[in-house]
Amino acid sequence: MFLKIFSLGSLEFLPNPLEWFVRDIDNYNLAVPRRYNDYNFTGLFLENSGNEVLLLALVLAVYFVSKAAKKWIRRLLTSVRLLTNKTVGWFEWSGILRSLITSYTDMAQAAFLQMRVLAFSSTVFMLSTGLAFVTVGFVIIFPLFILFIIRGFDDHPELLFVKYDTLVQEYDVKKKAGRYFIPIWLARRLVMSLSLVFLQGYPYVQINVLCLLMIGTIVHS
Repeated sequence: MFLKIFSLGSLEFLPNPLEWFVRDIDNYNLAVPRRYNDYNFTGLFLENSGNEVLLLALVLAVYFVSKAAKKWIRRLLTSVRLLTNKTVGWFEWSGILRSLITSYTDMAQAAFLQMRVLAFSSTVFMLSTGLAFVTVGFVIIFPLFILFIIRGFDDHPELLFVKYDTLVQEYDVKKKAGRYFIPIWLARRLVMSLSLVFLQGYPYVQINVLCLLMIGTIVHS
């Protein structure tokens, strides 16, 4: 039932853009481990994560529209300009980062599932595989990127709230464990996703990996 948690947490209320362009999407299914198949996962990255891709595209679109709008509001009231500047500032970091963090686990699993069954026999497969490769790079680099940001504020952790409040707003920045909770959480999700996808036939190994991740987090805390 562990995998059911991820199927329940997916963004099903958002449409999958792939369905707009590919009517016979069922013909492009790729094999996945049996447990994933039980909960409606497929090996096609675009089918598993099309919702998340759309969400990220919408967030980026709102950001760029807000950024462009700043050039046209100079004649408006000061309070309106301040509100717009604050909105753009929030989207510039916290909004985009929050969207990436929220989608991280689903994107990682979808990309790794595609890596198990690389396919290039059609345009859909090629596009899905290409995006999966890009996503694998993202899920590896993203925790390091967040770690790099936080390390830059080790001397003055309170300043993280200025631009990067989404990374620390729920934690005590005075404590190292609190400041670094998000990158550690992302690294845990990365290893967990790798374990769930590529060690599907070794349940005891999977359980040990999950236990070690939990123990590591407790020790760090």
